[in-house]
Amino acid sequence: MKNLSKFKKTIYIRGIKWTIKVKNNLTDGNGNLVYGICSDRKKEILISAGISKEEFVETLLHEYMHACFFGAGMQDELIPSWVEHWFINHTTKDMILKPKFFRDLFRLLE
Repeated sequence: MKNLSKFKKTIYIRGIKWTIKVKNNLTDGNGNLVYGICSDRKKEILISAGISKEEFVETLLHEYMHACFFGAGMQDELIPSWVEHWFINHTTKDMILKPKFFRDLFRLLE
């Protein structure tokens, strides 16, 4: 996979501006290495640079899903795990929910 550590993309979810960035050595608030973080407060999605292409795509979709639910006013804890599995499976396999920024991202990953 290409080095995406300088990747930065702006998207809009329900009319709100969000930024997607790729970071090296991404950690959570406890210092644990993580694949992705979605910050509703900062309107930012962070993805770890040191993961495989498949992990990158699944992580981005996972964090994008959190941002969509935050945009709808839902709490993270209220999202059933089956919704996440459905969203990721249908988006990665069928590409039925493939906005332009995903098309652009997939071109970068090729």
